[in-house]
This record gives sequence, structure tokens and C-alpha cells, in this order.
Amino acid sequence: MHRSIFAVLVITLLSGCGHSSINYTPRSGMAWDQAVAVVERGFHEDYGDERAQSVVVTDTAIILADGNITTGSFAGSAVPVYGSAVVVGSTNSRTVAAGQHIYLDSLQPAIVMKKNGRDDRYAVIIRQEPGITARRVFFRSQASAQRFADAIASLKREASLR
Repeated sequence: MHRSIFAVLVITLLSGCGHSSINYTPRSGMAWDQAVAVVERGFHEDYGDERAQSVVVTDTAIILADGNITTGSFAGSAVPVYGSAVVVGSTNSRTVAAGQHIYLDSLQPAIVMKKNGRDDRYAVIIRQEPGITARRVFFRSQASAQRFADAIASLKREASLR
């Protein structure tokens, strides 16, 4: 009996966590340059874990660079010489940019969400296809989140006209 009451209480408390959708439909009225500036700034000011280090907006995609990944290998051998060792070897390393391409032609309308139980915490969900989240970008004001969602919609509209 106590366990079932405890389980119901935990479920009720956890249902208040997370984000809830704000009834907002993004508008696509920005010029290309203005929308690019808003999107770049939004990604740079994102306070989430997936914050991009650099952002490039092209006619076809938003390209996010999250950092660099270096992989390498070492092969060597040691030869004893007069009580010490001489190591001979070679190394091979490769550095690539770790990032993401969000293609403008496959964007779905962005969703603006509000963090439950917290003031001034918002997220914009960028969807690549229905039901698939490409990225979440976090904001500290509803106006900034809505402006970012409008910029995403404007980029999609302008890309389809080009």
C-alpha cells in the first residue's frame, strides 16, 4: 500500500519536470541576413550541454561545429643499449571537426518550450523530420526563444525561394 502511494507521488512530482509546449507558431518574416544573425547568436548564447563552438549558415544548411576530435596510433619498439633503452617508433594522428548539418529544406516548424517550475528558462526544438529532433537550443527569455524560432522559419522560407 505504501509503495503504491509512494510510486504515485513520485510520478506526480516527475510529471512537473521537463518542458511544456508554448502555444506559439513561428512566423517567417525576417530578411535572410537578419535571420542568419539571430540563428548564429542563438547557438552561441545557448547555455545547454550541446553548445556549438562555431556556426555557419549557408544557402542549404546550418553547419554546427562542436569541436575537434583527434584520433591517433603509435607503433614502436625498444632496443636495450648499455643498460638503457632506445625507442624507435612512429605516430599517426588525424583531426576532424565534430559537428552537425541541419538542412534547411527538411526543417519542420520549430517548437518553443518552457521549463516547468523555472522562470526564464526556454528551449527551441529544431526538428529535421516529423518526430526527429535535430537540436535543442536553450534561452533565458521567451522573446529570445520566439525570435530564434522565427529566424529558423525565415531561413527555411528564404532557402526555398533561392
